[in-house]
Amino acid sequence: MVWLLGADAHLKSWLGSAVRRAGKPRPQLAAKATVAAASTMRPARPRTTIQVSATRSIVSERQRTHLPAGWPMRPGQQRCPPLGEVRPRWQWIDAHHELVIISSLTKTSAGQHLSGLPASVLALTPIFRSDNSMSATRVLYPSAQPVYAAAARWRERCLLDERSLFADRAGSSLADAQALIRDFIEQPDEGKDDFLTKLHRQIGKSPATAVQLAAELLFVHLLIARADAVSGYRKREIVQTVLGFAADTAPLPSDLASALDAGLVRPGQAFNSRRWRQFGYLIEAVAALKELSDGERRTALTDPERFVAVLDRVDDQGALIQRHALEHLLFPDVFPPVVSRGHRADILEQWPDLAGAADVPEPIRMAHLVAGLQPNITWDGAQWVNLYRSPYVWQWSEPTQPWKTFMRWAARLRQHVDLEDMERPQKIAAAERAGQAAAALRDGSQHWPDLLRTAFTKDTNLVARQAHQPFMQWVTDEPRQAAQALREMWQEPNPAAIDRFLALVPDTAAHGTGVRLSIASFLLGSTDCEHGGVGSAVVS
Repeated sequence: MVWLLGADAHLKSWLGSAVRRAGKPRPQLAAKATVAAASTMRPARPRTTIQVSATRSIVSERQRTHLPAGWPMRPGQQRCPPLGEVRPRWQWIDAHHELVIISSLTKTSAGQHLSGLPASVLALTPIFRSDNSMSATRVLYPSAQPVYAAAARWRERCLLDERSLFADRAGSSLADAQALIRDFIEQPDEGKDDFLTKLHRQIGKSPATAVQLAAELLFVHLLIARADAVSGYRKREIVQTVLGFAADTAPLPSDLASALDAGLVRPGQAFNSRRWRQFGYLIEAVAALKELSDGERRTALTDPERFVAVLDRVDDQGALIQRHALEHLLFPDVFPPVVSRGHRADILEQWPDLAGAADVPEPIRMAHLVAGLQPNITWDGAQWVNLYRSPYVWQWSEPTQPWKTFMRWAARLRQHVDLEDMERPQKIAAAERAGQAAAALRDGSQHWPDLLRTAFTKDTNLVARQAHQPFMQWVTDEPRQAAQALREMWQEPNPAAIDRFLALVPDTAAHGTGVRLSIASFLLGSTDCEHGGVGSAVVS
């Protein structure tokens, strides 16, 4: 289903006629629309909700025919002639992620129309589909998906309902949040001990359900941080320590525990040094949501504008990292994963026109801005906007001195060293030797381990000796298990193949993320030696 939210009374009559017109020449378009008032939207500003019975109906038609010049292009869209300035005003996304971003229009001259459509009627720009291919802000790497799944579970079980995140029982209540406000926020411990020691003194005698909530909120707090900021081991240690503050708390489930290994951003030093403040903000934000009626809370958790309005009621001084993390975790297809206040200010300063009016709440301006940028990252066929990657990072920030030094040396190497002649042939030769091992495995030859060892060691330094020696020892000791892992890598080469391969490689054979990825990328390279497509090394 597609839900379109409008602010103009003309939308109802226009959409009805558009559906009737579209239904005749294009059978795939919707032939029926149901129009009803949106009772959960702002009462003071009536909006109309139109439910269209196919995701490729009016939205697709509007994409093809009414996108103005200067509007950011998405895959499959076509540019139309200039029709005047169009500026985003607000956005909305459905709870089940089935739909579109909505932007109201600002006409540049009196009475201007878009192909017969009043300029005050909505322009529709999709930002998300259920396959993630249209999201501009969601991190699409496989390692990020458990983070989003955990956040979605928290939203459904704990915020919309009153269930524990870690177990199938009651929890996450307003009473529990108020207990934490009383025992933690209103009873600060100003001693010099570490965060967990002081937290134990503060909530050690709180109800077990409140302690459970504290552990679950710390889990949510730690989700956003990448492993190079807080390791997965340390994250789990924090959560499990707090669970030990009371008897009868539910343990951290294994699938949620593994979600702590990845993370999305480097949240900055204050994330660790001022954890007490980030944690306190999270408690108060949850309490603010729980104080709403069921209908108001559901609206706040499905409408980004309403969610921002609820957070605006909570004091976020010293806790903006947690606030912006919360915005992205609960609305990953609207708000970008940028939690630094300074970075956000620099980004908004760089693209003020995309952000819109200065009196709009800052998170909404950030969402508008990212929706207006072209995706600069492609992963497994999907695209998203990463503001910390080229070209955008160099537009809103200055290169650091190490980067400048690196670029100077890179320029000198390019000028004086023929890298194409010195480096490329041996890399291709090494990949071809790995391909020979893959072909031997495919054909059932017993010599594939020897060929694989040769690929790692002959005339190449792509994988360090300290990395490939333990791996090859495992191959020698466990050839069947190694063969199964390699088939997962070579049978259907793609980014997900790395995960399938490494899931079968024990830590003793390849220890550490860098070592594991080094081996996996080398092996995956054998399937595409000349970057022209998957080669003959594919194993069936």
